[in-house]
Amino acid sequence: MKVTIDEVPVYFPHPEIHPEQLRYMHYLKTVLDRKSHGILQMPKNKGKSSALISFITSYRLWKPENLQMKLIYCARNLEETENILSELKTIYQLQRHFLGDAANMLAIGFATRMNKLCINSTITEFSISDEFVDSKCLGCTASWIRELALHNTNINICSYFEKYQVDRPVLPPGVYTIEDLHELGEDEQNDFCPYFVAIDALRTANVVVICGYNYLLNPKYAGIISSKLMDESIVVLDDAEDILEVCKTSLSVAVSMHTLTSTSLFVKEMRLQLESFNANDPDRLRAEYDRLLQGLTRNGDDLPPSDVWRAHPALPADVLVQPMPEDIRSASNFLTALQHLIGYLKPMLSCEDVQDERSLLILVERLQPHLNLQSLRLFYERFHSLISTLKVKNPAHLHCSDARVLCDFATMLGIYAQSSEFRIRRGPRGMLEHAPDVLCQYALQICCDDPSLAMKVVLDRFQSVVITATTGTSDSLGRFPQILKFQPIVCRPLKLKLVYKSRLVAHLHLHQNWMVGLEAHIDQKLMAGLKAHIVDLTDFALHQKLVPGLEAQIVHMANFGLDQK
Repeated sequence: MKVTIDEVPVYFPHPEIHPEQLRYMHYLKTVLDRKSHGILQMPKNKGKSSALISFITSYRLWKPENLQMKLIYCARNLEETENILSELKTIYQLQRHFLGDAANMLAIGFATRMNKLCINSTITEFSISDEFVDSKCLGCTASWIRELALHNTNINICSYFEKYQVDRPVLPPGVYTIEDLHELGEDEQNDFCPYFVAIDALRTANVVVICGYNYLLNPKYAGIISSKLMDESIVVLDDAEDILEVCKTSLSVAVSMHTLTSTSLFVKEMRLQLESFNANDPDRLRAEYDRLLQGLTRNGDDLPPSDVWRAHPALPADVLVQPMPEDIRSASNFLTALQHLIGYLKPMLSCEDVQDERSLLILVERLQPHLNLQSLRLFYERFHSLISTLKVKNPAHLHCSDARVLCDFATMLGIYAQSSEFRIRRGPRGMLEHAPDVLCQYALQICCDDPSLAMKVVLDRFQSVVITATTGTSDSLGRFPQILKFQPIVCRPLKLKLVYKSRLVAHLHLHQNWMVGLEAHIDQKLMAGLKAHIVDLTDFALHQKLVPGLEAQIVHMANFGLDQK
């Protein structure tokens, strides 16, 4: 159906529209007109997602100057992502019916490789985490791996990525779910990598539906796609009841005793490779040293997506581009510094008591004189430079993955040492928010106590940000502006309104497991939660055949739940 909301023709995918959806769209228009931010709640099962998608895509078509807008919709999980895109297919068909080719758009789903965007079975088999799949993909697609494969046929590369590199397929206008992209990649006529095709499509897509919030809030993920998203975008964080915890977790990193032990083995392996390079290819090490002396290339911005494992763990504004300090500039010195860090952290993890440090600076001061702040800040860049210089053939190896986590830890330690929003937390793994290692009982975690730091990047960059939730699921949503330190133009919970003489169906579960359907006409205003105290209910119709001998005489009922018909 087609409705008009404050002069905006809205193409709605259902034959009926709820009053709550109309009010919801009205508030959305206020947010978009003012190019500001908003927080909205709606009762469950009232079509919140339909209202969001249909109005924002219709608003884009309303005026020619709106056509450049991009909608970035973050759904809670993969199932929700696919549901949103399925709904969008119906809306797109409706818009095409009314507007023809003028309604053309490209909409795609985007998720991690593990969520069906990797179709290479050798990579996805035995997949235990996103991190594991991403690192295995790096081991098949990184530029230095493909260079080695030219001279060594025993090195495996990804045929789907190679086909993508040759064809560079471009998606035509339409709506593509993650399942659609998966099937397109597997088609014998295509055989291309859906993940990298989706990465390319991010730049031109009008609508991007992302599985989860990490690709916007977590710097390690956001840095991979950040340059492909327009600042003039409308961001929707749907069902964001737990967004505060997501923001904190995105700037937290934890290491365990297993992480340190594994990284020690990584250091030993790298020293052996370093000796081989010194003997056979010293010019490559010298070239890396000179490049680091002149300045750094920020990983994720100037490198191809196939060479990016994880982006920088810190906030973009806190990342420094500067020459590498002398004490970690050479590969040998960096491995020594990494071993010093391991040696200091191990005793801290041997203690079984729980301890909070008020400031990261306390830990940094204890690391001196072996490591200083400037060196710690650049561990992330130095690690990735080492991996590419030494042409590590298997980044998916557990030791390499753990070494990356420890370097992220060191980088966060150096950058936020003097920040009051971060602290060190040490204790049992189950008591920590983001201690990933299931093999070890104790972990050391850098915790972020201020969720506004991660959200500020999104709020400052994008034109409009809409945070949504279901009414009644989050008591703290009204406090979001204060906690996240921003002032939304709209901050409203939409409560369910039931009119008089509501037509309801109640299901009574009797002691003998008999279920009797009741259809009642009542002249009583029901409060939120669909709870009613009904006295002397005598006018009702029975939908179910009663058990013989049962006389249905209901004189007084109270405190039972009603489902709205």
